[in-house]
Amino acid sequence: MESFRKKAVYWLPAVALMIAIFVFSAMDANESDDMSGPFVTLFVHVLELVTGRQVDLGSPVMGACVFVVRKSAHMTEYAMLAASFCFALGRTFSLRGVAMGAGALGLAVLYAATDEFHQTFVPGRAGMLTDIGIDAIGALAGICVFFLVCRIIRRCGNRKGKK
Repeated sequence: MESFRKKAVYWLPAVALMIAIFVFSAMDANESDDMSGPFVTLFVHVLELVTGRQVDLGSPVMGACVFVVRKSAHMTEYAMLAASFCFALGRTFSLRGVAMGAGALGLAVLYAATDEFHQTFVPGRAGMLTDIGIDAIGALAGICVFFLVCRIIRRCGNRKGKK
C-alpha cells in the first residue's frame, strides 16, 4: 500500500494548476489584457500571413482574435487541469474509465465555477456562466487526450512485451 505522502505527490500537478489559474484570475482587467497581448499579436500576425490581409486594431476581426486567444487559454488551462485530475484520481483511488473521466470532469467544472465566482471580486473582471461552459469543453478535451495518451502508452508497452 502506498503511503499518504506518495499519493499526495500525485495531486501536485493539479494543485499547481489550480494555484496558477487562481493567480491569473486575481489579475485585474488591465493585467489580464497585458498578459494575453503578446499571444493576440502572434495570432493576428499568423492570421495576416494566412489571409494576406492586414487586421485593423479597431476592427471586429481584432475583437474576434482577442476572444479566440482568451477562450483558447481558458480551454487549455482546464484541459491540463482535468488531465492532471485524471492522473491523480487513477493513482490515488484506482479509478479507471468512465469513473475517472466523470470525476475529473466534475472536479474541473466545480473549480471553474469557483474561479468564475472569484472573478466577480476582481476589478474589471466578471464571472460568466459561458466561461464555465468553455472551461468544461476544455476539460473534456483534456480528458480525451489523457485517455488517448494512456492507450498509446499501453499499446507501445504491449508491443515491446511481444518482441
